[in-house]
Amino acid sequence: PDLTEQLRPRSVEAAWQLSSWDRLTEALQAQDQIGTKDFQVQLGDILLQLHERNEVKLQQRLQETTVEVAHAASIAAQDSYTRAYQHLLRLHLLSDLHWLTQKQQEPGIAQNLLTRCDISRPSFGARQALLRPLKVALQDMNLRDEAKAVELAFSRLCRKHGEPVAM
Repeated sequence: PDLTEQLRPRSVEAAWQLSSWDRLTEALQAQDQIGTKDFQVQLGDILLQLHERNEVKLQQRLQETTVEVAHAASIAAQDSYTRAYQHLLRLHLLSDLHWLTQKQQEPGIAQNLLTRCDISRPSFGARQALLRPLKVALQDMNLRDEAKAVELAFSRLCRKHGEPVAM
């Protein structure tokens, strides 16, 4: 595959991390022309549906992606837990996003999400994979205080692991 095809999933990831919805739409349309979808592309599509308040497509994308990731996890689990863990983290994130769409009016959403995050491996990579998309989703749902709580938890994580704070 050429370099453009390899970089497209990263452009999707960058677009959703920056909440640049127009760029995300463009990157997803370009990705559709190629036909391959990795998890970052699927996650970008889910976050775009959340942004557009398209509940039917959002639930459809969540379900499709969950099935694909669960299938990949079951294959990877036959080899080792370590190999399956990245897929389990993805399932964790998809579950959190689904829960978030159902419970968006309840108080203490961020605390519940952070408590769930605490059960994951205490590594920077694992926690970052969960916290970044949740912060974007919370901001987009206009839950600013909840998003700030997640961002603060991410800043603490960065400081603890000696990583630069970039969210």
